[in-house]
Amino acid sequence: MNNFFYNRYGMDELNKLLICIWLIFVAIGNVFYKRIFVSLGSLFLLIAIFRMFSRNKAARYKENMYVMNKVANAKLKYKQFAARKKDKNHNYFKCPNCKKYMSVPSKVGKVCIICANCKTQFVRKSR
Repeated sequence: MNNFFYNRYGMDELNKLLICIWLIFVAIGNVFYKRIFVSLGSLFLLIAIFRMFSRNKAARYKENMYVMNKVANAKLKYKQFAARKKDKNHNYFKCPNCKKYMSVPSKVGKVCIICANCKTQFVRKSR
């Protein structure tokens, strides 16, 4: 039996995420009595099991790093969004050219904004 698990990929963060998604789907399926959710959730479990027993460690590591980078970027964007929503003294505008956010004091009226990154000028109303 020890030879079977030798040189297998094992558990990583992506597998933990897949198993959590499976549990969520199973819980939703059981609460609403919809077998389709349990069936779809089983797909996530099968993928996690396949990844655990895979011998292609390089491919599984690459998949894990790709998804973990996407998760980290989503967390960062959410933190930035929450910080902008929490700030009541400034309005935030996105540059139409480079998509960078800039803050402008609230309740000033029409403001000509010059992007610090690409020097594009645009006019917005500060509320």
